[in-house]
Amino acid sequence: MILSARHRRRILVVDDNQDSAESLTLLPRAAGHEASLATDGPGALRMAQDLQAKVVFLDIGMPASAAALSELLASVMETSRGQARPNGGRKSGRRSSSVAAE
Repeated sequence: MILSARHRRRILVVDDNQDSAESLTLLPRAAGHEASLATDGPGALRMAQDLQAKVVFLDIGMPASAAALSELLASVMETSRGQARPNGGRKSGRRSSSVAAE
């Protein structure tokens, strides 16, 4: 599937498990999105800032400090044009390992 530039998203997958991170990039890439991966907090922060990712799939169980994860999420939200939507855009109170910002 080929998406127009308007519909294509920059997606960042952050997971300390390399196999999981690689697997999570396959579907967005197959759908025509630009998907990148990072396997640690500092790398994820650099990539989020460089890529200006609009969608982040974040392993919230990674061995990283809460401050580093907060900084990553704040960076992604700052680069977004719209309002960040926690829980993957769902309005429920359930926790999710993803945050989407558009």
